[in-house]
Amino acid sequence: MRHLYKYKPINFKKMKAIVFTILSFIAVTVSLSGQCHISDVQVTYTECNKHNQFDAVLNFEHQNTSASFKVIGNGRSYGTFHYSDLPVKIGPLTADCRTIYEFVVVDSSNDNCRAFTAGGKKCCDNNCEIKIIDFEKGACNNNFYTAAFGLVSYKNIDSIDIYHNSKFIKKINHPTNSIVLKELKSSTTEAYNQLVVCANGNTTCCDTFLIPNPCFCNIYDLRSQIIECNPEDSTFAVRLNFNHHLTSDSFNLGGNNTNYGTFAYKDLPVNITGLKFDSTVNYEFVVVDSKSSLCFNFIEIGKVLDCHHPCSIGPVKAYLTECLDDNLMYAYLSFEEKNTSLDGFTIRGNGKEYGNWQYGEHTYKVGPLKADCHTLYEFAIKDKTIEGCSNFIEFKTPLCCDTLCALGALEIHEICEGDKLKFVTLDFDHNGTKSEKFRLNINGKYIGEYRYSDLPIQLGLDVIKNKILEIKVFDSKDEICNSVKRYEIKCLLESCRISDFIAIPLECNEENTFYVRLGFRIQSAGKHGIAVKVNGVVYDTIPYQVTEHTVGPFKGDCKTIYKFIIYDIDNPECIEDYSLKEAICCDDAPCSLSNPKIKIGECIHDKYSLQINFNHSGTSNFFTIKINGGTPKQYAYSDLPVTIDQLNADAPVHFVIRDKEFEKCVIEMTLPSIDCTSSALDSYQQDLKIMNDNNILKLSTYDNASAKILDIIDIQGKVIPAIFIDELKSSADIHNLYPGVYIVRIQLKDQIINKRFIKF
Repeated sequence: MRHLYKYKPINFKKMKAIVFTILSFIAVTVSLSGQCHISDVQVTYTECNKHNQFDAVLNFEHQNTSASFKVIGNGRSYGTFHYSDLPVKIGPLTADCRTIYEFVVVDSSNDNCRAFTAGGKKCCDNNCEIKIIDFEKGACNNNFYTAAFGLVSYKNIDSIDIYHNSKFIKKINHPTNSIVLKELKSSTTEAYNQLVVCANGNTTCCDTFLIPNPCFCNIYDLRSQIIECNPEDSTFAVRLNFNHHLTSDSFNLGGNNTNYGTFAYKDLPVNITGLKFDSTVNYEFVVVDSKSSLCFNFIEIGKVLDCHHPCSIGPVKAYLTECLDDNLMYAYLSFEEKNTSLDGFTIRGNGKEYGNWQYGEHTYKVGPLKADCHTLYEFAIKDKTIEGCSNFIEFKTPLCCDTLCALGALEIHEICEGDKLKFVTLDFDHNGTKSEKFRLNINGKYIGEYRYSDLPIQLGLDVIKNKILEIKVFDSKDEICNSVKRYEIKCLLESCRISDFIAIPLECNEENTFYVRLGFRIQSAGKHGIAVKVNGVVYDTIPYQVTEHTVGPFKGDCKTIYKFIIYDIDNPECIEDYSLKEAICCDDAPCSLSNPKIKIGECIHDKYSLQINFNHSGTSNFFTIKINGGTPKQYAYSDLPVTIDQLNADAPVHFVIRDKEFEKCVIEMTLPSIDCTSSALDSYQQDLKIMNDNNILKLSTYDNASAKILDIIDIQGKVIPAIFIDELKSSADIHNLYPGVYIVRIQLKDQIINKRFIKF
């Protein structure tokens, strides 16, 4: 469970006073720049969208400015806007209940003409979560099967919607831990069926479960591990394993124009040895059943250039069931993993081993666990083979089925001598606590542990160092049991001081730029934070409670030496500077676009969509896609993969993908027409079979005269002329084709369809 905090409206009268204070110390600079003036900056937040995001709306007064202004803050630039467009919208921003959003408005022609405002934090009321557990599927019966499963984390959900293969199945009111779905129609083309469970009417609160198709030959859950890597002769081996259903007794294994041989399923896992490091090869492995060329799957491991392929697990998430009889609960763990072994992993915790599992499951059930309101459960995930490959999760509070802990609103009082602060007192109510003590955090820093019986407590000047305080108290044994308050000190504090300021350049990135990590100590900071100047220009602002911050990007042009200055916005005399010792050089990398991947969507009414992705390096920020010689459309590399809609199914499509700035950096490819036949031709397609008889590609239907081969296309879209060996064009010689996956275009009745086949 997480606690959500409502965003409070901004006091604009107080904000005007803040802006007036800021403007007072830049008044001289403004007077020297033609009386350019920005003031009375106001910010309001919009409602959250379904992705827990919102927009900030800015408006302000301005005089004698240029035509446009910039908005910066929180380590980023929000863009340039025209004054005539006020008010302007900034976003989308993430409502994470933590970030204190701040905005600096800067005139485009006069960097000293500026104003600052703080909008504060933003939270969204969305704690909905669903997880599918204990899934079981029945056997296939005339292309139908039964599924059963349970749910966790649905306490606030009165009803759920269930979808199967994108089709709505049913609504269930008051769901239980045992849900049974009968006569689910299995897909006839996909290796997996898709089960989706959502909160009723809320498609952002869902869980998706992929079900291996029980109704036809299926090879799924391919897993790989790089083994026996030898940097001296640049060789390595790959260990492969997978699950299979309704297969024969053996399979063929190939990839990258290589046939690795035939293996028995009973011998899994298998090793492929003698592979070479190669910067031009994206290693892939295709597994095909020996008796069914349509029963196949593949896995990609990409380029292998060295022996550094570390195993990683996590982060680990835990989902708890409701309390069962005898105060027992179960935990369901889930996590991401990469480069793990094929031998699986163990789960241990609290001196107990819970068992062994294989990677690839949706969740892993651990328990039963005793909810005794005392034990702090921990779970360590450890790979069975690779030493040091592990991760863990530990609960901050004991599992408990009794009364919930609650802490009341915080009461804060200042004690001053004259106009200077002496100390503050802190008090609050508490009920159902699991400990005799509570912990105190101020502005994200742990202060100490105190007894409830000692309330109220005094906090002196060694703790109170800033005007704005974010105070949080929580039970020592239950961090979820907490109370938070934001408070502004009214009395005077000692003067501001910055020390230990340092700027550390980070590594260059693909855009030949770099970022700089700033570190410093600050005492008695003002409530509006810290400004950052880079080579004389205000570049960013830092929240008052932060003592480490990253700024950039900067050009690594081998000639510019960057100087950084930070100062308190409320007290500009509180200042410190640091210069890099030398210019930073970032090597120019040639632009490269490679390895295009295309995923074709559903074909409806002779129109279909597709998704394009590809590898890129040394590029600018944008690229264009030109289709069939039309007008190029621009995209950002950060938007990959991109989707192209409304393509005609009955015609080939030629793509030209080109970098926006580097015209010679380009990929071209052609896709054949897509089969989008009506149900009236389904029976013809079902009768059509493609056979590879000793490198002779043959078509077989009940009506041989109704089908003929038009041409053969490789996966890059290149048309390969077919060599026909009969007048009906129902068979072709494929001896000269390289091993791989191909598409054959077939004339069937009055339609043209596409079928895939594999050449070994």
